[in-house]
Amino acid sequence: MNINKKPKLKIKNKKRFFLVTGIIATVLILTAVAVKFYYDINRPENVFKNSEELSEKDAYAQFDGKKINILFYGLDKNEYRDTVAGYQQYRADTIMVATIDLETKSIEILSVPRDTYVDIYNINNMDKINASFAHGQQRSSDYRGDEIKAGTDYLKRTVSELLGGIPIHFYIGITDMDVVNDIVDEIGGVEIDVLHTLYADKGKDRSKVRIEEGLQVLNGKDLQYYARYRAYPEGDIERVASQQHIIKAVFDNMKKTNSLLKMPRIYEMVSEKLATDLSFKQISALALIAMGIDRQDLNTHTFPGYFGTLNRVSYWVVNERERVDIIKELYGIDAELREQQATSDRLISLSASVGKRSLKVGGTTSVNITGRTADGQTKTFSVRSTSYSISNDAVLQLNADGTIVAKGSGDATITFKVQGVSTSVSLSVAKTKVEEPPVEQPPVDEPVNEEPVEEKPSEEPVEEEPVADESENQ
Repeated sequence: MNINKKPKLKIKNKKRFFLVTGIIATVLILTAVAVKFYYDINRPENVFKNSEELSEKDAYAQFDGKKINILFYGLDKNEYRDTVAGYQQYRADTIMVATIDLETKSIEILSVPRDTYVDIYNINNMDKINASFAHGQQRSSDYRGDEIKAGTDYLKRTVSELLGGIPIHFYIGITDMDVVNDIVDEIGGVEIDVLHTLYADKGKDRSKVRIEEGLQVLNGKDLQYYARYRAYPEGDIERVASQQHIIKAVFDNMKKTNSLLKMPRIYEMVSEKLATDLSFKQISALALIAMGIDRQDLNTHTFPGYFGTLNRVSYWVVNERERVDIIKELYGIDAELREQQATSDRLISLSASVGKRSLKVGGTTSVNITGRTADGQTKTFSVRSTSYSISNDAVLQLNADGTIVAKGSGDATITFKVQGVSTSVSLSVAKTKVEEPPVEQPPVDEPVNEEPVEEKPSEEPVEEEPVADESENQ
């Protein structure tokens, strides 16, 4: 049965809420410290018992083995869905596995897209991975009626199988997303470099900017809007990248912000909306370990796949070859290469052509982007429907209508990506030929402007009388 195909609620402008993935990092550090602080404050004698303080050495001793795999999830649950929409089952719309390496003091976080098409544990059927929690809820009678425990177990086992059978040692889940706004506001907001301009109405109203691009402090409401925003060419996949960026920002903020005095309040907000099988000492140990990990040792990954349609439903289809590779890279396990799921509309190739590859500064050309699907169809893509990058934006500018403008001389490559398939096109821009100035000639002496001399008329020659020959007169 496909949990995702339940009857749609007749609610106008229904919003699809998504938990801020960054809260997971907050839970890892904030909640751990909060629990311990709150615990000690309520038992003042503990504050003065140094022998009971957990040292760094003791922290690592709380866990067996060199690596710890922790499943983090956030449910699409809040007060609105409980009271207005009447939801009875929930899905895990944020799913991550954090691997803490105790030897290298590093964290690898693998995000699993909510629409990943997988085999659901104990169902003998495939569905979106986020539905595995709801499938477990339906069978809570096997877990003494504990729906959270049942849903978590189904999700945990489904994720483990997807990742080649890796052990999931612990889990931390947020069971109500409303807590996100409160926690972020309580710590004074999160300073983050927003990577893209975010527009109003989930990106539909591009005439109004909701959040500007650039470094700023976001409150809880805006941070959650950033995490839910999906008006990107790659949709959910680019949203996952944004959420991973948020994780790192929250991690940085928690390490440099002195929020100790706010811990009791935060603990009260989180305690009833947090599900975990970690013990008190283990939570305290994780807080100590996490605080000692450098920012550059926190790495994020996205589970490999591509968009595909099966039975008219859109899924994130697992790339089986890359699945094997990432399991080996992160967990050191040689997973079995499974048969690739076939989807007729899967994009298998992408190409880009331009009118002219050689331009002069100020010149323009246009780009045409096409792709072929597994069933042989040809699709045309607009620039807006792709993710693209320009190797040198001082040379080229790409407009939304596909026009390429030559800004400066040099070479540049534009790379386009659609559904995980990419292609590139290179262009050269030459300087505009400038007319050379005429060769400067040496100066020529100008004639002196003298008064014209009036020429006198020439006198007619006077005819001389012939001189008589004196010899004749003699």
